[in-house]
Amino acid sequence: MLRLTCDLQVVSVPIFDERPQLIRENTLPPEVDESAAQTMLDELLFEQYGGRVAAEPDGGEIILSDTPMEDDDGGAVGQLDSYSVPAFAIARQYLRVVDNWADRVKQLTSRESERFERELLRRDGQLLKEAFARRTIRDGKDGSAAATGARLAV
Repeated sequence: MLRLTCDLQVVSVPIFDERPQLIRENTLPPEVDESAAQTMLDELLFEQYGGRVAAEPDGGEIILSDTPMEDDDGGAVGQLDSYSVPAFAIARQYLRVVDNWADRVKQLTSRESERFERELLRRDGQLLKEAFARRTIRDGKDGSAAATGARLAV
């Protein structure tokens, strides 16, 4: 929303970016690192389907939370008193994201009114697949066992 002030009168002008959706989504400000932006977008997509929550510390810079998700039993996975295998716990988190996405797809009916949501979910499914593939590559470079969970989710 653009606000213009002239002789004590304020005029509000709505602004809409009319560029195609793919161009709008892939345009980053020049000061933003592409890999950091992609990681944040992936984490937000995971969060939308029940994944870990991206946290913002006091410094204002967004980092990814290492706070573990709750296990099916209500306890947090990855705590010191947990006997769960970290690779399994991470795989369970990733597969929960996939299951939540699949549940939303199953809830759709064949009505024409839900065509828009069906397209969004189809696109989110493709984005999730690409995000898990990137996560597999990133975690595989570190030799982390977390890459196995991401590979299973892909």
